[in-house]
Amino acid sequence: MRTLLPTAVFLIILLIATLAIADVRWRAKTAHLVAHLTATAAGLAASPATFSAAHIDTLPAPVARYLCAVLRDGQPIVHRARFAQEGEFLVNPDRNQWGSFTAPQHVTAESPGFVWDARIRMAPGSPPTCAKGSCTKPAP
Repeated sequence: MRTLLPTAVFLIILLIATLAIADVRWRAKTAHLVAHLTATAAGLAASPATFSAAHIDTLPAPVARYLCAVLRDGQPIVHRARFAQEGEFLVNPDRNQWGSFTAPQHVTAESPGFVWDARIRMAPGSPPTCAKGSCTKPAP
């Protein structure tokens, strides 16, 4: 009985330390992917800084019509964006169980790519688990 309490305390501390280390590593990997995404986009030949209908003459007609309808000549072109998302994710379809999530997403237009860093709580009281997507040249 005397060794049970110290063992339980040790295991709890070990679990907390493991989760903390995993979180630090996850954040470092995310920062690395975002930096790689940004550097890859910055290293490419710069596209025009402003929109011109003359730049889209090779696109399919429906796409060109849409872009001409929503963009104006001389309008600045967005090359990078960051979105913040909150919502619910279907964790268990059989039980209709939903988990809340938050997810910053970094997107680049040059060297099209993204990093999606979602934190999804799978069960009440549980630490959030993560999902990540990256659609660009592989990070070194």
